[in-house]
Amino acid sequence: MREPQPAAEPFGLADGWGLGFALFETDGTRWVGHDGNADGTSCYLRVDPENGWVIGFTSNANTGMALWQDVLTVLAGTDLPIAPPRVPAPPAGSVPPPPGCAGTYLNGGMEYVAQARNGALYLSVDGDTPVRLTCHEGLVFSLRDPASGRQVLGGRFVRDPRTGAVQAIQMAGRLASRHVHRLRERADTRIA
Repeated sequence: MREPQPAAEPFGLADGWGLGFALFETDGTRWVGHDGNADGTSCYLRVDPENGWVIGFTSNANTGMALWQDVLTVLAGTDLPIAPPRVPAPPAGSVPPPPGCAGTYLNGGMEYVAQARNGALYLSVDGDTPVRLTCHEGLVFSLRDPASGRQVLGGRFVRDPRTGAVQAIQMAGRLASRHVHRLRERADTRIA
C-alpha cells in the first residue's frame, strides 16, 4: 500500500499513489496518508513508517484545509521531517473550453456536472451552484475560490488513452468517471 503505482498518476494533491495511501516525499522521507473532505469536515493523516511519526488532524469547520496548512507550516519549522503545505498554482494563461468535457461524472456518492454554456464551462458538485471554470492547456482547470476570491487550481479532465475521449474528471485527489444517463446529455457532449 506504500509503494507508488505507475498507472496512478498524481495530480496536485500528492507525489504518488499507493494501493490505498497517498504518498508524500519530503527530503528523502516518504510519508503515507489520506486526506478527506465532505460537507464542512476535513481530516488529514500522515504516517512516516520509517521514523515512527504519525500526524492526524480533523476539523468540523469549512476552514479545515486552511487550519491543516497552518499545522504543516508550524511542524515544518521543527525537526520533524515534513514539508510545509503545497498550494499548487494554476498554470499561466487560459484556453477555450476543450470539446467533450461537458457531462456527468461520478465517484461513489459524489456527482460532478460539467456544462458548456455561452462559450464557457461550468461545474457543479453535488448540486451546488455551478462555478465558471478557467481552462488551461492539458485539460487542466482553475476556479475562483469563493472565500478568498483568488484563482486556484481546481483539477483536470482525463482522456481515455485508447480513444482520446474525455472519460473522467480529477479534483482534490478524487477521480470521477463519466456517466452517460440521458439521451440529452449525449447530445450535449457532442456539441461541447
